[in-house]
Amino acid sequence: MSEIQAGMKTVLIIYPHWPPSNLVGVHRVRLIANHLSSQGWHPVVLTVHQKHYEETCIPELESLVDDSVEVIKTDAKDVIWLFGMRLIGDIGLRGWKGLKSTAKAILENRTVDFIWFSMPSWYPPLMAGALKRQFKIPIGIDYQDPWVQRLPNDTPLLSRARLTQCFARKMEPYVLKDVSLITAINASYVSGIRERHPELDHVPRATFQLGFDEKDHQLEIKSQILWPEHSQCLIYAGAYLPLSAPFHRALFKATRSLLDGGLISSNIFFLYVGTGHPNRPIQRIASEEGITTHVLEIPERISFLEIQQLLRKVHATMVIGSPEPHYSASKVFQCVLSQRPVLGILHEQSEASTILEQCGGTSMIAKYRGNEEELVVSIKQALTNCLNGPHPQLSLAPLEPYHARNAARAFADAMNSIVAA
Repeated sequence: MSEIQAGMKTVLIIYPHWPPSNLVGVHRVRLIANHLSSQGWHPVVLTVHQKHYEETCIPELESLVDDSVEVIKTDAKDVIWLFGMRLIGDIGLRGWKGLKSTAKAILENRTVDFIWFSMPSWYPPLMAGALKRQFKIPIGIDYQDPWVQRLPNDTPLLSRARLTQCFARKMEPYVLKDVSLITAINASYVSGIRERHPELDHVPRATFQLGFDEKDHQLEIKSQILWPEHSQCLIYAGAYLPLSAPFHRALFKATRSLLDGGLISSNIFFLYVGTGHPNRPIQRIASEEGITTHVLEIPERISFLEIQQLLRKVHATMVIGSPEPHYSASKVFQCVLSQRPVLGILHEQSEASTILEQCGGTSMIAKYRGNEEELVVSIKQALTNCLNGPHPQLSLAPLEPYHARNAARAFADAMNSIVAA
């Protein structure tokens, strides 16, 4: 960690995961923290020690943290099991006591100008109001995902997802009433908050994408080829979202139709990595649509750096959104940076769709306009273009506004306005 320069303000970032954690949310916080010092803010990240993480840690990820970032780690309770079921596992809940007590110790012993929570986890921000009242320091809450969201119609009434949404609707207004700034990954998340809580219209807002840093994509590591040799492999790297199921099904319907018509090569292969569902929902959908032999789903997450490597080796990458226009497919950045063709299946109002068009990938985008049958037709054309070419050289220039340094600048500007006021 470098020394704090004179005149710099300090932001305490409370986020329970940090490298070597391989979770995607870590990278939004890391990317912004890495560039805050250039904006006159010293970032202090308060997190939970990696020995308490459930996921596999990737030591190489720590090399992606800038030396200007100060990291303080605290302890957490063990996962609580009941009758063989994981009852309490969320690191934000298990680390609550350690995070709050350490945050109070930091605030009692040094000058901090702003406190920022990023969600999920949904639990640490519940301490925001108490910290603000005790220490008179402005608080910011960041939405990486919508806290309150629509669930698929077939979600069981007695399920963790339903309970989580019930909790969210009760707790969101409790947390937001004390905040000085709301940040989010895109404007639609903010508009959802405005619709639910019009009484908070006076609270300043700032939006900035997950973003990217090209340095993350310049490290070469060993990686294993996970697809059949000589196949045209398209890779989707990231979590499976139940709301996105119609898009994956539409992709497989389109593929089956093209295969039956002899319009694409039979060596097409879809690789899904890190979907996070041990019951393999993608594999099930592929089976139902008759293309099982063309699909491999690997639920386990693999290293962020290994993913970048795989993206550079496949025939094409995939960015698949959901029927919700607000869904922000942040993986669009790493796909474009791979310099491979990008197949996009996205809502027509999706920010990711706009980004891909700006980069020159229009011919490989299938847009959802409310009709799933029309989407299948659109996918058939986009997929054919993606497989058979010609493949346009995607331009990186349109990505510049989404660079992490610009996200850090937007965040710093928002904090500066609040602190000055």
